[in-house]
Amino acid sequence: IFNYSDKEYLVINNIIDSTEIIRKSKEKHNINIDNKKVNFCSVGRLVYQKGYDILIEYVKKLTKERKVFIGTY
Repeated sequence: IFNYSDKEYLVINNIIDSTEIIRKSKEKHNINIDNKKVNFCSVGRLVYQKGYDILIEYVKKLTKERKVFIGTY
C-alpha cells in the first residue's frame, strides 16, 4: 500500500529470549504457601509502568486494616 523500499526501514527484533523465559517459568521453587491465608504473588520488573507503587500502597493498607503479615521470598 505504501510502496516502501527495503532501504527505508529497519526491523529490530525483540531482544527478550522467550525460550529462556518459558524455561525459567517451569523451574520449581521452594515457596511455602499457607492455604489458610490469602497469598499474593507478583512477578515483574520494578518500573513505574508496572504499577508496583500502587500494589505496595494497597498491601500497606491491608496490613493496617486486617493485621496481615507480609513475607518476601
